[in-house]
Amino acid sequence: MTKTPRSGRAHKSKAAPIQWPILGEPLRFHVGSGQGYFLLPAGPGQPKRRYYQGQFFDEGGNEPSSRTLDRAARWLAAYRRAGGAPVDPEDAEGVTLAEVADRFLVGLERRGESDSEQTHYRIALGQAVESFGRSPAATFGRAELRAVAVEMARSKRWGRRTLNAYLQRIRRAMREAAHQGLVPIAVSAQLADPKGINLSAREARSFDLPAPRDVRPVSAAVIDATCEELSESLAALVRLQRLTGARCGELVQLTPGLIERNPELPPGAPAGVWTFQPPEHKTSDRGQSRTIYLGPEAQRVVAPMLIRASGQNDPLFKTPAGTAYSTHSVTQAIKRACARAGVERWTAHRLRHTAATEIRRRYGIEGSRVMLEHSDAATTSIYAERDRAAAFKIASEVG
Repeated sequence: MTKTPRSGRAHKSKAAPIQWPILGEPLRFHVGSGQGYFLLPAGPGQPKRRYYQGQFFDEGGNEPSSRTLDRAARWLAAYRRAGGAPVDPEDAEGVTLAEVADRFLVGLERRGESDSEQTHYRIALGQAVESFGRSPAATFGRAELRAVAVEMARSKRWGRRTLNAYLQRIRRAMREAAHQGLVPIAVSAQLADPKGINLSAREARSFDLPAPRDVRPVSAAVIDATCEELSESLAALVRLQRLTGARCGELVQLTPGLIERNPELPPGAPAGVWTFQPPEHKTSDRGQSRTIYLGPEAQRVVAPMLIRASGQNDPLFKTPAGTAYSTHSVTQAIKRACARAGVERWTAHRLRHTAATEIRRRYGIEGSRVMLEHSDAATTSIYAERDRAAAFKIASEVG
């Protein structure tokens, strides 16, 4: 029997307050007005007060308003830079690089990006903000990004590939800022070409950067043993990556609607091969296309997933919760499966090398280059003539 106070009324459990984290600070929901607010000091040594940021929920009333979350992120970044003084940065013109970085990181968190990827972005953007954070983002051009690259190289903390990958993350943040109207499109466009900004192999040697780790292919026995410990969906993803040489980040985007079962065939290409063009891939920001070829074996792998798919936009490779896998979640699942199987630990990235090695053994370096869509033989040699007819032929025989 529930005890009641002397008044005779039963105790009511107090509902937890509604909050949304913004750069580590909770944006609170005010029940009376429906607005979101920060509870922060009015200045150094001053008592806390409420700083309202706009309607907390969107029109449907189910999710926080993205507009309010974006505004709150900008406001909080400016508040912190001002040392806790009240600010209201409504005007996007003159937005600083630090504000762009803060806003982008909030977006990553809101979209559910993996913790590891958020960490990489914080490192990359932190390098840019350290040198140019107080400058208007609209003035962050090629010379500034190159200066960031040089400072990172001088620190000797990263190898060339990792350093250049961080520069690419900075470009993505600036591209998103341009799409949101925070900076002119021309600012993002001029950063797109990595030539003259990214570190070359010769420059890496001059800075005495750490040598890249040798990425080795995974043996068939290890792959098979690992797949025995994976879910059906993940095992299919692993097998498909091995057959096609695609990147894990490309295949997790796969939906029935993205598969072209009757592609236009170039002269001399065999029929019966499906194609898939991932919306996002490594060189999509450079305007380059990417085609993945699914031969008979690959089609057999994805067939059960196609049958179970609930619609044209339903992810083929889904978590138990029914959402698409991320590259990070695939990597973690493979690591756990390796431990259960008692085999060496490997990552999904090595499957691309495995595919390249097997294709190269049968079709030579040009065959590997065609299937993996590398732009030059030097790049392909790292993995083991963009020629679509040859790609269709190889896929029909091995994929």
